[in-house]
Amino acid sequence: MTNSAPKSKNPIYFIFATIMLDMIGIGLIIPVLPDVIRRFIADPGQVTENFGYFIAVYAVMQFVASPILGGFSDQFGRRPILLGSLLGAGIDYIFMALAPTLNLLFLGRIIAGLTGASMTVANSYIADISDDSNRSSNFGMIGAAFGIGFIAGPIIGGLLGQLSPQMPFYGAAVLNILNFLFGLFILPESLKKENRRVVNWRKLNPKFGWNSIQVGVSLSFVGLIYGMSQSLLTSKLVPKWGESKSLVIGIFFNAFGFLLYGIAPYGWMMYGIMVVSALQGLSMPCLQSIMTKKVDVRYQGELQGGLVSVGSVTAILSPLIYTHSFNWGSQSGEYILLGAPYFVASVFGLLLDDFDAENWRVD
Repeated sequence: MTNSAPKSKNPIYFIFATIMLDMIGIGLIIPVLPDVIRRFIADPGQVTENFGYFIAVYAVMQFVASPILGGFSDQFGRRPILLGSLLGAGIDYIFMALAPTLNLLFLGRIIAGLTGASMTVANSYIADISDDSNRSSNFGMIGAAFGIGFIAGPIIGGLLGQLSPQMPFYGAAVLNILNFLFGLFILPESLKKENRRVVNWRKLNPKFGWNSIQVGVSLSFVGLIYGMSQSLLTSKLVPKWGESKSLVIGIFFNAFGFLLYGIAPYGWMMYGIMVVSALQGLSMPCLQSIMTKKVDVRYQGELQGGLVSVGSVTAILSPLIYTHSFNWGSQSGEYILLGAPYFVASVFGLLLDDFDAENWRVD
């Protein structure tokens, strides 16, 4: 059941621009990010590590914020949440451009991830104003906006980065603030008051109803298990099993762990699953070691740069895959298959488990 769709095409254009800006914002700063980090860190290894953290934290915050912003929009309407996200993003990009320390730069990226989760609300707006005659075409425009923004972001970032490392941040700020002003004057509310609901905030995390402390503790435990498995198990088991076998075992336990996460009925079980799947920590050191041996010493820097780039792409795509699979598993508020994102991740892991790393070669 849809609301009365606004007759003007302006809302569609606004949502198109919002989605495109979300994607541009993800890719805009990637080309200049290493230079920005070098303002605070001189060691090349630490620059590489922080680059990965910087990309990952954005994806994590989108994961956290997407259901929250979606719930706010169900209760208070789509328009104020969209406009607030755009204005917040614009201010935040300016904050990152002026950040005097690395910690404040990370804080800015955390906020950017929160405001960037507006894609959830934008999709909800399209659902509100669409009917059977135009739903597919409207969502097709959203897909086009995603693609254009995904392509344009790194290009614009690279061009602006020629002026200064801070310029892409200012560019992103201008784009978001202009879109905020556009929406402020032309965007009508799509969700009628009679169709709004008082959100049960516990159901925004319907799998276990964890609060922020429980989520934080679980993530810290993941880091502990992963760090211990890489530092202790790698040194003990890889010499015994060999790198190729250890890689396969690590990927298998990664996929197996995601499968167990998806079917676990109680929150306390997650900690046991983390321990059981600790062998997944073998995979990354083995993979990097195998790849390093396959590449000439003259190209090691290029290889490591490529690995970081691949990690950046996965950090962009994974929250999108997660949210779509989660929405599919909880259609119309009925929690049909809440573990769907974990099952998808498990399938990816099983596909990777067929990869023959030892026979991989670079021409």
